[in-house]
Amino acid sequence: MAQTPHAHPSLQIDEHGIGWLTLDDPERRMNVLTEAVMHRLAQLIEETDRLVAAREMRALIVWSGKPDSFVAGADVDAIAQIGDAAQGEKASRLGQAVFLDVEQIEIPTVAAIHGVCLGGGTELSLACRYRIASDSPKTRIGLPEVQLGILPAWGGTTRLPRLVGLQAALPILLAGEPVSASKARRIGLVDEMLPAPGFKDRVREWTRAIVDGGAPRSRKRPLFKRLVEDTAPGRALMLAAARRSVMQKSGGHYPAP
Repeated sequence: MAQTPHAHPSLQIDEHGIGWLTLDDPERRMNVLTEAVMHRLAQLIEETDRLVAAREMRALIVWSGKPDSFVAGADVDAIAQIGDAAQGEKASRLGQAVFLDVEQIEIPTVAAIHGVCLGGGTELSLACRYRIASDSPKTRIGLPEVQLGILPAWGGTTRLPRLVGLQAALPILLAGEPVSASKARRIGLVDEMLPAPGFKDRVREWTRAIVDGGAPRSRKRPLFKRLVEDTAPGRALMLAAARRSVMQKSGGHYPAP
């Protein structure tokens, strides 16, 4: 497929019919989801839909060309320049629309996470059908922007608890503390944890297995968690406990402790 030279992000299809959506900003040490990047993502999703309809793409892997990071988050500098509610709503709706389009891609979509995956990067991964993390100690997944008083606005606040359950999601959403790859695997935030050496090739083989009919087995939530999270009294108790914990840690100054 023809590509604009040095386009970021970029999209290629390998010999197995797997698309690789590569995030690799040549002007930054870490990838950041700027407005320009989000518009480019929207274009590539349209191209992906066309290739899927033509049966030229069987799966899509979203990965980073950076050696030790996936996506560092949204453009905090741009957020700081937002002057009114209308501008903030416009920026939020752009991200929501792009990630909804990612979520609705008909083929398997896989976020290959090696290294830092924060903020908008985590929300992007949540919009994918599957998430694979490397076992590198540098791999950290989370939404730390809440510590700055910035709430995740691109769908993460709904996709995360839907994926891992309310109890596991609350510390990530409220305290903003990133989790390791092993904890992410344990709580169901990622579907698989693979060794960091040869990570890209391992992700490719994992994805090929999915395409060939080897979807990972879904994990059933324990009975206690279902009783607590799926009932109004249980959720009320959980939210009250979370509020007490956050207020204690923040000194009453949440959401920007």
